[in-house]
Amino acid sequence: MAPPGHGRPYSGGMNDHVDLLAGTKCIVSGWGMLNTYGPMADRLQSVRVPLWNMAACGKAYPAVYLGDGKLCAGSAGKDSCQADSGGPLVCHGKLVGLVSFGQDCGDPRHPGVYTSVLHYLDWIEMAKSPERRQQERFRWIGSANHNYNSGKNDASETEPKQSSFFHSIDSDDAPLSWCRRNTPARPILEGESTAQLWHPAQNSKNFV
Repeated sequence: MAPPGHGRPYSGGMNDHVDLLAGTKCIVSGWGMLNTYGPMADRLQSVRVPLWNMAACGKAYPAVYLGDGKLCAGSAGKDSCQADSGGPLVCHGKLVGLVSFGQDCGDPRHPGVYTSVLHYLDWIEMAKSPERRQQERFRWIGSANHNYNSGKNDASETEPKQSSFFHSIDSDDAPLSWCRRNTPARPILEGESTAQLWHPAQNSKNFV
């Protein structure tokens, strides 16, 4: 993978229009595994991946409801992988998605699935407001001593969760191979390492 360029950070608003058509080449970056079975990357990786038509993506994951809050991208050998979860998907210099899950790494039949930033833009704008941050700060302080668990009876299977305002999601029914963060195997495929630890497209101003 070619090292990312040194373009200037985008300075426009978050509501600027971005065309997310099938086939659009976007950049995903992360520190995850270099292939399905490892090893982990020791430098930031990035690769260009094409967006998928969501109808085709739905057929690739028939057991999963994708809805409007997801994007799909990837091609043979070019994909995000385990430990890339939460990493940025950047199209036209703007953050449009976050690595969510997939099945195998670089499998041409199963693209990577991303959370759509655009779908949650109103919530993001609201959460950015000073008043909202202050409210959440007090909510966090007030619940910091509470323990949240998965609801299972076996104490050995329970694990603490964050405060409920983080909206933790249980995914016990999802195949382990789909999880990009917790499985022992899945980073950016066909990528070359780059000494640059920050990419202009990842600037906080570059939301959709």
